[in-house]
Formats: sequence, structure tokens, C-alpha cells
Amino acid sequence: MKRLIILLLIVGCGITKAQFINSYGLKLGIVNTKQDWNHSGLASIMNNYDIMSKSMTKLVLGGYFDHTFTTKLSFQSGIEYIQKGAQDSECRSGVTGDGSLPDCVTSTIGLDYLSIPIQIKYTHKYKNYSPYGLIGFKYDILINKKGSWLGGGILENINNSEYCLTYGIGIIKKIKEYNIGLEIRNSYPLSSTYSTDFLEIKNFTTDISLLIQP
Repeated sequence: MKRLIILLLIVGCGITKAQFINSYGLKLGIVNTKQDWNHSGLASIMNNYDIMSKSMTKLVLGGYFDHTFTTKLSFQSGIEYIQKGAQDSECRSGVTGDGSLPDCVTSTIGLDYLSIPIQIKYTHKYKNYSPYGLIGFKYDILINKKGSWLGGGILENINNSEYCLTYGIGIIKKIKEYNIGLEIRNSYPLSSTYSTDFLEIKNFTTDISLLIQP
């Protein structure tokens, strides 16, 4: 994680000196992630069973770069490390046999992505505050996957990338030599995390991040 922060700072400084980027910053926050499991065909009877119905709170870390068109409109790109997934727990009313099995079994899917967002940002400055809204797209590249108490077939066949529509709001305040901000962003999947003739899985996320901009 430290290496990623240093890399983002180096890249940000280099691009800023090249005068292609007007400003840059770092973001660190949490992401609430949930999966939608859509069954079709004969497997549609499984829709009544809540598989991976519980959300998970994960980490988002990254850097962003702003290119300003006007005083209010800018283009924002960046690179982020984001964790997605879902979980569910099934508990039995009683233990049978020799009692070697646990009373409750928790199934999880954990997916780590390198995310590349491209967004349009609209900022309205008011005194020392700069509230803004943004909308755009993300391209997420899978870099790691893990799971527990889950059939290996699904985890082994997770797609290597996915596309998302992303939108959100935030606010920046000038504090001495730094700009400090808070951002809330939603991502809606435009592609599947996993897809067969019988099952389609999609990731939905909402992240809240602290922003630091030199």
C-alpha cells in the first residue's frame, strides 16, 4: 500500500510538471459492495434463495488528476485499488452426526480490482468551499480473487474485467496549503462479473472517500 501511495505521488508530480494536469490528489476510503445474482432458465427457482445477499465493507485507495476546461468544468481521470464482493451466512437449527461441522457457515467472495475512472466534474465555488458533482465511467481490471465455502466453479470463472457507470458528489475545502475533501460515489455495473446461461452476477458499490489535494 505504501508503494502505491508513493507511486501515485511520483506520477502526479511528474504529470503536473508536464502541464497536462492542473491538479492532482489522493483518496482513501471505504466501499460498501453488494452482488446481484440473477438466475435464469431452470435455475430461476433459486431466485427465492438469498445467495450472497449481504453486503461487505471494503477498501478503496487511489489517486486522481484534474484537467480544467473552465472555472467550473473539468475532466478527471485516475487510478484506484478497490475491493468488491459479497457474503452470506447459513446457520443450522441443530447439529447432527459427530458435530464436526460448524453451526454456521459463512460464504464470501472477495474481488480486488485496479480501477481506471474517467469522469466529467462540475464544481461550484462558494467562499472556501468547492462542492462538486461528477459522472463518468470506470474500467475495472481484476487483480486478485478469493472465496470461502463457495463452489470453485464460480470463483474460477470470474471475468477479468468489468465496466461501470459512476456518479457522485463531493466537497473540497482549503485548509492552509492543502485542499481537504469528502466524496460519495456510486458505481452501476454495465457488464457482468460472472455470466453463464443460468447465472449472471454483477457488482454494485458505494464508496465514501477522504480527499487530500496539495
